[in-house]
Amino acid sequence: YAPNRVETQEPPAPKPEPKLLKRGSAAPAASSEAAAVGAAGGAAPAQRTVHISDYAWADDGLHVKVYLSVPGVRREAVQCEFRDDAVDFAAEGLPDGTRRVLALRRLYDHIHPPGCSCKVLESKGKVVLALAKPPRSTTFDAVKDWRTLTLACGAERIDVADPFASHQQKSFDGMMAGLPPLPAKSAARPH
Repeated sequence: YAPNRVETQEPPAPKPEPKLLKRGSAAPAASSEAAAVGAAGGAAPAQRTVHISDYAWADDGLHVKVYLSVPGVRREAVQCEFRDDAVDFAAEGLPDGTRRVLALRRLYDHIHPPGCSCKVLESKGKVVLALAKPPRSTTFDAVKDWRTLTLACGAERIDVADPFASHQQKSFDGMMAGLPPLPAKSAARPH
């Protein structure tokens, strides 16, 4: 542990020599050529693309905010594209040599692209995407609450009006399973 280092009279351990474990086909030559081209001022070598899957979101009234953690992000290296039902985000040239992307498709509701924004907090390594909800026709119109950020993909159909209705019905049916049936109603009521 570095803070508990004790000085001794022994000489430092020798640095290990790198050893080639396996020689591949033409791939190392191609990467060394790409590095030589990058050093000479040509095109830089390709970056590894990482898809962002860990993010947070919140419905904030007139906006839906998406919070991303992107260490080493810079304002000039960020690209955001907002469409009516999709969002594309990309951050290039990160210190770890990766390109981070986020593609949100089939949003819960439509957004208003001219009102959307992308705020980069370089010192914290965070990005906040503010997705503007469609403008209301009058000030008395209710703002639609988002129950989820994107709609599920797959064969099942989600009812946008109430995506939890089938789950609620299954829960109710499960609760009622162990109860005895109600007595049948009779036509005449005794007094």
